[in-house]
Amino acid sequence: MWILVASPGFSQEPLVLSTADTAPFSTPANDGLYDLVLADAFDRLGLDLEIRHLPSERSLVEANAGHVDGEYGRTSRITDLYPHLLIVPEPLGHWAFSAFVRSGTPEPDSFESLRDYHVAYIRGWKVYEENVTAARSVTIVNSEDQLFQMLAAGRVDVILYNRARGEHRLHARRGQMIDIVEPPLASQPMYLFLHERHQAYVAPLAATLREMKTDGSYDRHRRRAFGEP
Repeated sequence: MWILVASPGFSQEPLVLSTADTAPFSTPANDGLYDLVLADAFDRLGLDLEIRHLPSERSLVEANAGHVDGEYGRTSRITDLYPHLLIVPEPLGHWAFSAFVRSGTPEPDSFESLRDYHVAYIRGWKVYEENVTAARSVTIVNSEDQLFQMLAAGRVDVILYNRARGEHRLHARRGQMIDIVEPPLASQPMYLFLHERHQAYVAPLAATLREMKTDGSYDRHRRRAFGEP
């Protein structure tokens, strides 16, 4: 399998992956969990990797159009919405899709209960686009900063985000009176997707990711990204 990947006829140029993820999963320094895991996996296959950080919807569009070689940190639903992207069928991790509210605000306990709230989430987050079907109002923003600013200013009642990313942000900005609602509204595995022209890399990458979870390297990368001992 590995000989096939490295054999003549396969591009030896760096594969360019885009992502809209933020810490602790992806960072500008490329030392988030998914950054580290993918850099390791690509290196094991003798492939060079370049990571580009783009806004959420643009990242998907660029990957589907083939302007970059793939995109990561998405749910399996992406294959239905972006037909030129192939899923690498070994999860990069699992995400808790959570609601955040100002301290003391009544908390929603399901997507259905959002009908009573003014809600905001980031453009391109398909889980929320498909599940937030009723709310007093829905505001779609382009960035994490906009999302939390709207909540802090009282312009919305609830923002929808990822629990670990939100925890990371709130830890770095102590003093904000914002609570994470438990349990999460949804939990799903997150994947790497490749443009269809790279179908030959799908199986080797999936096998390598599985190998990393058994040899301890995935946990090592997680501890580094999450600042754990």
